[in-house]
Amino acid sequence: MKNRVFRIIPLLMAVLMLTSCGGKDVETQNEVKELSIAALKDGKYEEALAGFDEALGYAGGRVTAREIDICYYKAVAQYRLDDVAGACETLDNVIAYDEKNADAYYLRGSIYLSEGEYDKALADYRSSIAASPGDYERVIQVFSDLNANGQRESGLSIVSAALSSIGDTDEDQLWRGRLYIILEQYDNAMESLTKSSGAGFAEADVYLGQVLVQQGDRDGAIQKLSAYVLSDAPTAEGLATAGEQYMQLEEYESANDCFEKAIAYYNTEDEKEKPKDLSQETYRRLLGDRVAACEFMGEWDEALAHAREYIGLYPQDERMLKEIKFLASR
Repeated sequence: MKNRVFRIIPLLMAVLMLTSCGGKDVETQNEVKELSIAALKDGKYEEALAGFDEALGYAGGRVTAREIDICYYKAVAQYRLDDVAGACETLDNVIAYDEKNADAYYLRGSIYLSEGEYDKALADYRSSIAASPGDYERVIQVFSDLNANGQRESGLSIVSAALSSIGDTDEDQLWRGRLYIILEQYDNAMESLTKSSGAGFAEADVYLGQVLVQQGDRDGAIQKLSAYVLSDAPTAEGLATAGEQYMQLEEYESANDCFEKAIAYYNTEDEKEKPKDLSQETYRRLLGDRVAACEFMGEWDEALAHAREYIGLYPQDERMLKEIKFLASR
């Protein structure tokens, strides 16, 4: 269960854009924080926790976005050390300071979920969503978390509630479509996504493709997915979803092309070319999907190389460690 919380670490890296206010203490604090994050990712939890406490010691009594960010990581380290109460207390303090901190509610809810305290998890997830109105990506993530932990009906109730409050703009129609897909209301999803696509939201096409996959319309799905991939500015998230739909259609080369194109966004050294708000969770998803695509194509050496690249970034992923053993035996 604790792997669920550990998977949040890459997501937390993109939660806050920290501001810099200068000064030696701030520079030292940031250095200690980065070293502690590295220790956390390497499974050196005691070292990480000591580092986060040290970093907080440089705050000098102030509470800024930097200190809040460090507390998120500290809570993850505490949880990995089986100090559930300590992790929750750290997040309790963040919430006491900022009662509308959506990320703190989300992380505490994830801890409760991993511990099987479903009522508490559900309450925190709802508070997280209420604190970030209009963030439908969070709604989808919460559903994914609940669904993965056997709480599908609770997740569906959250999605239904979000649908009841969403607006009717062309962009809203895109989100409506995505939420309808979760509810398996494919006719409604098709209607909303078609409106959004017609209004120029290219990303709607990838989800139209997803609906068509579910409805068994292979040719229609490929047409929509291809239109999206060839559009002016497909997103990393959209390409990840397109690739996964191609995987379902057993179009593995097309899937791999999507994954490679999306990964290239993250690896570009030209900051002007790099899209903003790239999700680290999506990056991890893409790296894992690329391994699977290479396997299905029979590219065993490439799959092994990509799997080793993945495990270098996420060394605690037991599923990928097993995959590497399998690939190495081919």
